[in-house]
This record gives sequence, structure tokens and C-alpha cells, in this order.
Amino acid sequence: MEDSSRPPSPTVASAPFDKPSADVILRSSNNVDFYVYKAVLVLASPVFEDMFGLPQPSNPSQQDIHPDSGLPLVHVTDNGETLEYLLRICYPIRNPVLCDRGVIAAVLEAAVKYGMDDATEQMTQLLHGFFPRESIHVYVIACRLKLETLARAAAHQSLKQCHHYTPAMGHISAGALHRLLHFRRNHAQLAVDYKFCEPSIESTSIAEPVIGPAEDPITSHPFDDPSADTILKSSDGVVFHVHQFVLAMVSDVLSKDLGFAHPGESSGSRTSPLVLSVPEDSQTLLRLLQLSYPMPDPDLKGFVATYTLLRSAIKYNMARAIKYAQTKVAEHIELHPLRVYFIATKHKLVEEERVRWEQVAREAALRAVYEKSDPYVPEMEDVPAGTYCLFLDTRAKVFAIGDSLSSRWTTQLQFTPSPLHWSHPKYESSNAPRVGLGNIHLWLGLYEPAAPPAGTQLGPCTDNRLLAVTRTRHRARSIWRK
Repeated sequence: MEDSSRPPSPTVASAPFDKPSADVILRSSNNVDFYVYKAVLVLASPVFEDMFGLPQPSNPSQQDIHPDSGLPLVHVTDNGETLEYLLRICYPIRNPVLCDRGVIAAVLEAAVKYGMDDATEQMTQLLHGFFPRESIHVYVIACRLKLETLARAAAHQSLKQCHHYTPAMGHISAGALHRLLHFRRNHAQLAVDYKFCEPSIESTSIAEPVIGPAEDPITSHPFDDPSADTILKSSDGVVFHVHQFVLAMVSDVLSKDLGFAHPGESSGSRTSPLVLSVPEDSQTLLRLLQLSYPMPDPDLKGFVATYTLLRSAIKYNMARAIKYAQTKVAEHIELHPLRVYFIATKHKLVEEERVRWEQVAREAALRAVYEKSDPYVPEMEDVPAGTYCLFLDTRAKVFAIGDSLSSRWTTQLQFTPSPLHWSHPKYESSNAPRVGLGNIHLWLGLYEPAAPPAGTQLGPCTDNRLLAVTRTRHRARSIWRK
């Protein structure tokens, strides 16, 4: 019985990629051998031109030589179908007829990877044929491959329809989805060079201020001990004298990195310490070390500094620092609910972090859900668009609950019905939910103890209103549990 886990035996591609006069063989990911000519590949692809222009080893390894023909063997990651279509476009033969969007996207991805401009242009034009019905799918392909012109064309075509979530959105970031929604609602006011595939410099700079150098004396006790056996050097040139056994106890990652560290300058007969340069700035490195040694927790202020510490702690797998940074991130829920939501959602995807971040994500979402619209935040680039779609769908459900309640109440807690889906280009116009002071009190009732807001004049049906708020709170919470 054959082992299904073993790759299939190599087979030869169909004509014209089976000619024995070829001078190189491309082997696909599913072991299909294409006998091709270097000259054709060099003319079509600068990637292959550079590859074949490199000096070849005098004794190549066996895996780089075809065992039967003795020709050079190049392993590629594309499957046989994609590679055949791509090569047919490059060869002076009739181009293949492609109608399937998935196949076209695969060939386009390969063409972009190998820098084949002609093939890229042909596949791009084929994708235009899917407008406007599948403009969102084309937008996903364009953003994934960083094809700004195609993404812009897809965004314009998307204005003709309302689009709901599709699994394909899992291939792009929440940031790419946010830029599309922003364009659909504000395209008339946006610059012609508005970017879709990547955030603009202006949008990223608003939330990521530069962390300046630490104040002196940053390397105070115990990180100024010259007898320490290790030196950590921050990205801004500050040195920390630390002990290798401490780092080994708190971080298996740092312990492994120290195995590649180089020794410093010798001083007499004393053994020189190991020197390891790390990409963290001095303030972040100081806080990591304070959370590694038996010292009080550092004084941590500011959202960016907090999230920077969290990312570094996770990278180095430092348990105490992770727990401390997570607690500090959660303290920013009230001021930065959406940013905390995306951070928590990203980290709860890791199995061992799931329980730790579930509650943080839920509370952050309940804080952010009553906002009519969302500003761009850099953390959108770290999570798939499906995460943001879930949040937007939940917001719509919660507003529907509030609208249902407001139709029964004769108080200031009023909602404007929103019959439009959140992806509609006019969602944020006058038809969108209006959030006033009364509404905020209602949404606060979703997660605070059910009690009348300060200054509320109680009427004869107050008890019923409080009961409704309590029920609304539980209904909203149940949405996030699903």
C-alpha cells in the first residue's frame, strides 16, 4: 500500500514543455517537470535573469541536477497548473483561455513574484472582467499582491453594489477593509492618489509617536554592574550589564540568542562579557529587564509604550512581562477601545493566550460598539478583515436592539433607524445611527450595573426601563460569546 504522505513521483509536463533540447527544468510543487529554455525565461523575468546570471557551483548538489537528463533542476513553489499557464503566456505560442477567477489569481501571483510584467498585465485585464459583481474579490486579490492600480479600480467598481462579508476577506487586513469602507463613503472628497493596499504615512503617524531616548541615569543599579557576564545593547546605543542566568530563567528566546552573541573587549585576565544587540529601544529594554529581575513593576504610561512592551515581551516569551503588559493594555479600554479590541483579538488567536485575552476583547468591543464610525488605528494591520467584519456586524445588531427599545420608550433615548448595511456607501450619512448623550447612557448600561443615569428624571415606567437595559446588556454580551 502506497504512503499517501509521500509526494507524487515526478512527471513530465505536456508539450511544448517536454522537449529534450531544453537547457533547464522547472519542477512544480506537485512534482511536474517543465523542460524549458533559459533564454525565454530570461527575456520574460528579471528574477530568472538574475538567477541564471549568478556563478554556478562547480559541484552542484544532487537535488539541483535532474537524475535522468543531467540538466539543472530548479524547484519552484507554484503548482503544475499555475506554472503551465504562466509559461504558455511567456512562450511564443497561443495564450491559454482562462475563465476561473481563482486560477487567474494564482497565475497573477506567480507573475508578480517573478516580475513578469506582460503576464501581470494580461491577468489584471482578465480580472477586470469580473467587475462589478465580484469587485470585492478582485479588491482582495489586489491588496494581497500590493497591486495599487487594480485595487483602486476594484474600489470604484464596488460603489455599484452593497457587499457583505465573504471568506475571501480573511486574506486581507482589517486596515485594507477600513480603507475600502472609508473610500466608499468619502470617495468624492479623497485625493486621487488615495492608497488601498497599505496605510499612508499620515494615518500611521497619528497613533505611533516616536519613543525618545530614556532619561539618565537609565543604567542604574542593578544594570551598571561591570562584573556582569552579559551586555545587552539597545537600538539607541544604551548598554545594560545583566546576568546570563537571569535571562535564561525568564526567556528561552534570549537564552538562545545569547548562543550567537559575540564576546566584548577583554580587560586584563577577566573573561570578557557576551554582547547582544537587540532591536528594542532603551526604555522598552529597561522595562523588560525590570520585569525580569526581582524588582518592583516599572512605571508605564502611554498606550504606545504599553503596546510596545507587550509585543517585545511576547517576542521574548517573558511570562511576567506579558502578564504585566496585558494588564496595562486593558487599562486603556476606555480611551482606546478599538485599539485594545484589535490587540486582544490578535493575541487570543494563539491557543495558550485565548483565555487571557477573551475578556479583554469583549469589554473593549462593548466600549467601542456605540461609536457611529471608527478612525483608522495601526492595529488594524495586524488582524484579518473578518475580525473587523464581526465587530461591524455586532455593532449593527446592538443598534437594532437599541432601536427596538427606543420605539417603546417615551424618553430622550432615541435612535434613528438604519436600514442600510454597514458596507453601504451611504451608511454614515443621515440614515446612520445617531449617538447622543442618552444613547451613550444606554450603551454604558450594556456592561455597567443597571442603574438610572445621573440626572435622569424617573417616570412611572422606570423599573421597566431598567429591566430593558439589563436585558439589552445580556443580549449584547451574548452576541460576543457566540
